[in-house]
Amino acid sequence: MYRIFKKKTGREKVPRNYELRLLTREGKTIYIDNNASIFEKKGLITGTLTIMRDITQRKQAEEALQEVSEKRKELEAIVNNSPAVVFLWRAAEGWPVEFVSDNVQQFGYTPEEFYSGRILFANIVHPDDLERIGAELIR
Repeated sequence: MYRIFKKKTGREKVPRNYELRLLTREGKTIYIDNNASIFEKKGLITGTLTIMRDITQRKQAEEALQEVSEKRKELEAIVNNSPAVVFLWRAAEGWPVEFVSDNVQQFGYTPEEFYSGRILFANIVHPDDLERIGAELIR
């Protein structure tokens, strides 16, 4: 194993911890966290002790999270290039923002003003409409 590893990587020492993929008997790919201990005697490798842990579920969750993140970025790009401004408000006093699209700038505001809490939804609603909008949100 050591000679194969050295030949393929050019490295002198076998890594102690690394991830790899294995094929099950059924041909299914699984992800493994591998922890190897090397036994040496007089400078020669006499064996290894390897502990493998199946991390397939974790890797699948990481891949799913990456996919969701990419889709969110794509959706944000679509929204930010449209005339529609998107707000996600928290149900709390003054309706603080959870998300606002970058194109809120067409209203003269920056997203940072909302994220910082300096401006709330209640601050931008016309005073004549504030009571009605508040009642609709409660309903």
